[in-house]
Amino acid sequence: NTSKETPYGTVEVRWKLEDAIFKMKIKIPVGSTASVKIPKGAERCKLNGKSFGSEESFVDVGSGEFEFICNLNL
Repeated sequence: NTSKETPYGTVEVRWKLEDAIFKMKIKIPVGSTASVKIPKGAERCKLNGKSFGSEESFVDVGSGEFEFICNLNL
């Protein structure tokens, strides 16, 4: 878990790995965007409950709160 103050506000990241399920919650301040790195071996990924292609290495998001959940092929 970490956070970083920026000129636009605080960026926060919290993640955990349990039983090959990777969960990450991020918070991006208003007026900002982020490129989120998807772990290698990720499968059946969801962003805020909606599936997206796990073949992507990065996912771009705008401001707000997001939850990524992926099964990892370890």
